[in-house]
Amino acid sequence: MTIMIKEHPGYSKTLEYSEDKIICYKINNYQIMGVADGHGKNGNGKLISSYIADNFIILFTEHLKQNFININQLLINITKILHINVNTYINNNNISGGSTLSICVIDESINIVYLYNLGDSISMIFRKIEDIQQYKILFKTTKQIVHNQPNEFTGGFGDVDDICLIRTPEINQFPLMNDDYIFITTDGLYEGYNNIINKLISIRTDEDIINDFNNGLLINKYNILEYMITNQINYIYDQLKGIYSVEQIEDSFDNHAIILYTQIYGIS
Repeated sequence: MTIMIKEHPGYSKTLEYSEDKIICYKINNYQIMGVADGHGKNGNGKLISSYIADNFIILFTEHLKQNFININQLLINITKILHINVNTYINNNNISGGSTLSICVIDESINIVYLYNLGDSISMIFRKIEDIQQYKILFKTTKQIVHNQPNEFTGGFGDVDDICLIRTPEINQFPLMNDDYIFITTDGLYEGYNNIINKLISIRTDEDIINDFNNGLLINKYNILEYMITNQINYIYDQLKGIYSVEQIEDSFDNHAIILYTQIYGIS
């Protein structure tokens, strides 16, 4: 098993915090990985995403102690409790904001993966197509968008005054094959630029992501996440030559967090 983790500060280089939070724990036979992408003024997004990440692990552990074996139902129960706890935390601390949550739970005893998504963070399973010896996207979570202007609002926790947000997670279950890759990222990679850049270039397609992934495995499998980030920045630069420098584009990125999991041992 190999787990790669990569964070990029993006525009948070100018701040004292990143609003993204990475989750990576092993509990009994369950490998749990995920990302929470917070938002809010004055660092509130970081507080909320950290609270959600910490509480998710606590609640998961408590449910296992109660002999929960239906992971789908366990995740639904945790969601209901988290909504209450997060709203209480926000009100008690007199803050505002919210967070997305994308979680991957792998039951290593039976090689089953559960993908949980609430918001616009993304999880994908890459599976090798043997005929061409390349990977394709077997599954990609839905990007839950409610409205885009002036900011992009999605599903998530918190934002207690916004009754329009999606509050029910998408949960999917798949058998895991030995050479599968699971890719989890906040929206800062591929889809999270500032408003000006969004208007000037088109979002990259799944095929672009697949090409990045396959090329990354061939060119630099030991640092594939760095390759994918650099390739994305260079792609934007190619579209905006004469308008933005590479450095300006990097600083316009939303901060993002990425996890890559595979059962292939020792590739990193």
